[in-house]
Amino acid sequence: MISASERSAAPETVRRLLGPAYGAGDRPCLDDGAGLVTRAELRSRVRTLAARIGDLAGQHALVAVLCHRGRDFVASVLAVHHCGGAYLPLDTSHPDERLATVLASAAPDLVVTTSDLVDRLPSGTAALLLDTGDVVGRTATRTTRCRGLAYVTYTSGTTGRPKGVAVTHEGLRAYFQAMDREIGESRDQVWLAASSVTFDSSVGEILWPAVSGHLVRLGGNTFPELVDEVLDPTRRITHMQCAPTLLRLLLSEPGADERLRTAETLLIGGESFPLDLVPSLRTGSGGPRLVNVYGPTEATVWVSRCDVAPGATGPVSVGAPSEGNVLRVLDERLEPVDPGGTGMLWIGGRQVAAGYWNDPALTEKVFLPDPFAGGSTRMYRTGDVAVVTPDGIVLVGREDDQVKVHGNRVELGEVERALRAVPGVQDAVCLVDRDTAAASLLVGVCAGAGIDRNAVRAHVTGLLPGYMVPSRIVIRDLLPMTVAGKVDRRRLAQDLGVAADSFTLTGPAHPAGGLAR
Repeated sequence: MISASERSAAPETVRRLLGPAYGAGDRPCLDDGAGLVTRAELRSRVRTLAARIGDLAGQHALVAVLCHRGRDFVASVLAVHHCGGAYLPLDTSHPDERLATVLASAAPDLVVTTSDLVDRLPSGTAALLLDTGDVVGRTATRTTRCRGLAYVTYTSGTTGRPKGVAVTHEGLRAYFQAMDREIGESRDQVWLAASSVTFDSSVGEILWPAVSGHLVRLGGNTFPELVDEVLDPTRRITHMQCAPTLLRLLLSEPGADERLRTAETLLIGGESFPLDLVPSLRTGSGGPRLVNVYGPTEATVWVSRCDVAPGATGPVSVGAPSEGNVLRVLDERLEPVDPGGTGMLWIGGRQVAAGYWNDPALTEKVFLPDPFAGGSTRMYRTGDVAVVTPDGIVLVGREDDQVKVHGNRVELGEVERALRAVPGVQDAVCLVDRDTAAASLLVGVCAGAGIDRNAVRAHVTGLLPGYMVPSRIVIRDLLPMTVAGKVDRRRLAQDLGVAADSFTLTGPAHPAGGLAR
């Protein structure tokens, strides 16, 4: 029996799972390849885990989750929420060095994992093993430091190290409500979840549908696995979200266009929306609803959306902000730009994150008191340069070295730091080659004598997630320099035949991808 007090005291995710308004107990909510999981089965598992996690780490703790994609991951995340804590998702496909870097930065109070993965954790890490019930490593700490936080997820960082974005339960609740209003019109949705669990897009394609009365198909997060899921005629898909480059690759697979045309809604984000994809998916009044979504991790998944209709022309705007949020294009004095003017895109409202985990200095740089709200709330500087047009706000570039590769957010400085860590490399830069319609590719250029290209790739693969490893490695004796003594990236790009626009991002900052080929 579920008490009213249990539901009212729970975070939004758990309240929905426990609440009868979102489906009966025998309603399936997960399909992870090992069979269907009903809402009642998930509730039972969440309660059991929550009691165990609460005994070990207490309430409002930060709990990392390192599990294979499936029911254990979902149950662990919801159990952490049941305890009032925040979860830190870890991807099993990431190299051990990356896991260690994130764990050292985040310092979670406990890690929930399984016996086949525990050896990948740094020695002494406090861990609860789901499959055996054992507790290993040091004693879990008991803190209340995560009060009000829903999750901390790490993205590529400008300093060369990943940074943790701390998202609040209030922001997550606002996002869920936006999904209800703008996407949740049908009650028989089947979501294909393909993003890495470390990307906040997984919140939208796993957590929201799973607790809101829909069914989630937890597919693998490699491209071949995604193709198999999409093309399988026995497995229904009504909703899916991905980056445009990934969608283009999918459409190149025989039969994929026909299958995707049977979907109800496709959420497209992470890069600018290329209108040449529309005819492959929409024919007259047929085909899925196409929704361009925008929002960086710092604004809780996505914060605005724009429906793209057949026959649309011109660049697609970021669309209207969801209720309780606001988008502003401001000049350097934080004044709104005139129509037709270009400025920095700022986000204010309920979905703005709390800041960067354990990094108050960086938080203060980009999360500022909102002068348009009397300073009572904060607004976030996205780094996206935008122009105000009659059709809405259109993104035109970035102010920094953040780029998108297959829809994944990548700071070039973090890749360059990994390249420079290779023995024998004296200096390194990372360029982005946009010379194909299908995708943007990273090009790593290393300077030094006697460097083996394969050794560079192997070393970097042990440091970075797969989507951040350069597709092309180039070895040079020296890197060209400008008169100011800096690496001449433009000349280097010309020498290597890299597209000239490789220094400008033309898409929104939303990590809605995470698939490896």
